[in-house]
Amino acid sequence: MTFAPTDIPAGARYSPAPDMARLRRLRRFLFAALGYGALCVLLVIGAWVGTMSGRAVAIVCAFCLMAHLALYAAFYTNATAHWKEPTGALAHLFVGFCVVALCCALIPEFRGVALQVFFLIIAYDAARLSRLQIAVASGLMVCGLALSPLNAWLFPSGEHALQDELLNFVMAVAYLPALMGIGHVVRSAQQRQRRQKEALETALSQLQALSERDVLTGATNRRQAMVLFEHAQTHQRQTRQPLSVCLLDIDFFKQINDHHGHAVGDRVLRGLVELARESLAGAHTVARWGGEEFLILMLDTPVPAAVQAMNRLRERLRDHDWASVAPGVQVDVSVGVYGHRPDDTLSQALERVDQALYAAKQQGRGRVVQYRA
Repeated sequence: MTFAPTDIPAGARYSPAPDMARLRRLRRFLFAALGYGALCVLLVIGAWVGTMSGRAVAIVCAFCLMAHLALYAAFYTNATAHWKEPTGALAHLFVGFCVVALCCALIPEFRGVALQVFFLIIAYDAARLSRLQIAVASGLMVCGLALSPLNAWLFPSGEHALQDELLNFVMAVAYLPALMGIGHVVRSAQQRQRRQKEALETALSQLQALSERDVLTGATNRRQAMVLFEHAQTHQRQTRQPLSVCLLDIDFFKQINDHHGHAVGDRVLRGLVELARESLAGAHTVARWGGEEFLILMLDTPVPAAVQAMNRLRERLRDHDWASVAPGVQVDVSVGVYGHRPDDTLSQALERVDQALYAAKQQGRGRVVQYRA
């Protein structure tokens, strides 16, 4: 458990150690790899029943395996995080294009479904590719499929081979605008969803800050201070390190409000919190306890050190030039300090530090008093 210097930032949250982005990319890659694995299984079945060339199927499967092993290594080692396209969608799309091109070149029986397979590949990555990347990939697909009718024209192998290849090519060109449009729509929807998520996270962070902070001074509010106090008690019981609790009150604060107005009093409160944060170093929390009272939790700090710190803060507040707030304003404080014990309850600790503050007031104000049983 750690406390930020002087105060805990509002909305701060623990970030898990595992690289979740890398794990998401890796899971997504493995899911896509299953699709290529299924394709290889179908090709092997085709070779086994004799409808496809076993040698051609072996070449395609070997390339698919090696390419995906290389991609897996890149995702597993998080090397893709340094790529311009960290999700690896463009690299995976290129592998898919090569697989489809190999199948079209080596396995004639595959050419009839090549267009559908490539559409599935593009659709899977459409949300992660820019319009330019989709256009380039689609253009490569059309150029690759154009090789089939060219091959059928130069080396005719059947009565309707050229017509079939031309039909596939014309379908690819006709579907290209629709494919680009679908990719743009999917990408826009994903970007809109991401913006909405970021806006929601920002709103939640702001709400969290409002729930933990005093609106006037920016210090931790009383409710959050109680939570941090309980955490500090747990920390002390676990580590057996000292914990000092200080309760600070501005002397004659009512007179400041009466003579200079509440606006000046508010500026004094804000100035006190700012000076306290600058003066205190270490694992401390400054909280507005109520009105002109402030609770200060000093983790891993023995009482003598806490008393010295409070005296330095008191002197700094007393000697500070408050003329910028209002002419004639002077600020002094009374502080009670209590050395928290591991077996103390929350109410006991608060009662004892309050007694120390009362003693400081009774002894003439403008002083720091340690609680003594």
